[in-house]
Amino acid sequence: MNAKFIPWQHVHVVLSLVYKVQSASGAVFQVACSNTKKKKLVNDVLAVGCRYDKMISEFKKPTQKSSISGQGVVGVCIALEKIAQAILEQKGFAIPSACDVMVCTLGHKPMLKTQLSVARDLWATGLAADVLYDTTQTLEEIQDYCKHTGIQHIVILKDTDDKVKVSTYEKDRFTEKKIEREELVEYVQQKLVSSKTNVKSDSGTNVQSSTSMKSTSNQQSQEVHHRNTSDNKHQSNSAELTITFLNDQTKLASSAKRKIESQIKSKISQVLLSKANVDVLAVDLNVSVLKTIAAHIELGDEKSFNSSIGPIIQQHSKHRQYLTRIFDKVHGIKFEKERTSSLIMLYGLKDDNYRLLL
Repeated sequence: MNAKFIPWQHVHVVLSLVYKVQSASGAVFQVACSNTKKKKLVNDVLAVGCRYDKMISEFKKPTQKSSISGQGVVGVCIALEKIAQAILEQKGFAIPSACDVMVCTLGHKPMLKTQLSVARDLWATGLAADVLYDTTQTLEEIQDYCKHTGIQHIVILKDTDDKVKVSTYEKDRFTEKKIEREELVEYVQQKLVSSKTNVKSDSGTNVQSSTSMKSTSNQQSQEVHHRNTSDNKHQSNSAELTITFLNDQTKLASSAKRKIESQIKSKISQVLLSKANVDVLAVDLNVSVLKTIAAHIELGDEKSFNSSIGPIIQQHSKHRQYLTRIFDKVHGIKFEKERTSSLIMLYGLKDDNYRLLL
């Protein structure tokens, strides 16, 4: 009688359906889906179950005299293996992975500290990375493991080489490239964005490169300590950038500012996701301070944010006043809704490095 209230499109009543009749004490049901096998339409049973009311008495406590009146039990057995196999057979399905990058070492010398340092750099930019502690595996074994677990990139460290090698799985094979360690994060970000673009293209999504660029700028002088701030909005087919200069120096010349803005746009636009609104804060900090901020700051809620900035300021106490100004700006963007922004990024003017705040 209550079948009409179930939000399913097709409900069939089969009076001859029998499943564990010895244990059942009410309705018996099964969930099935239509599937074509060998050019024939068949029903695959994905789950079966029934009411088990009369089994309650078998599990009651010895001191309990009677079962609770009106208590009912419904059990269901789900064919998870069959469901998983059907998902794997879907066209274009990619195995989900817990991380984007695997960091490993090859050679006789363990390089755990270096592995963790590389992983920390990747984590600081929002990349999901894992560390392979087993140094006895060969490269072929590592690649085979990553291939079957959906990990697309492998960062390979060797004790005999200062450079790092990145092995990327694409088009059903691994390709390798040797790069400087300082270029690793940017290279992996570019490869991930490129792979996402290729997936969209294969599924019929038209991916167009930006052909025009419009920017407007205005200058503000409202920050504490007479800081000069200029906001520039960069709009393109892929993202919208708002660049704010929080430099701890005198006012920049217009030509110098335009040059820096152009550098920031060209460098960051390569790794931005489409339709993202990004606030870029250009600051006079080196990459080590940016890494600390990105690794420890919490933007989930205002309370977590206020708790996270204290240890950062304490660790870099010589920048106390300057960091306070930066965090005030981040707070205004994130929690006071100065602008509608989906992402906040710090760009270090000292060494042209950047970190995404998550």
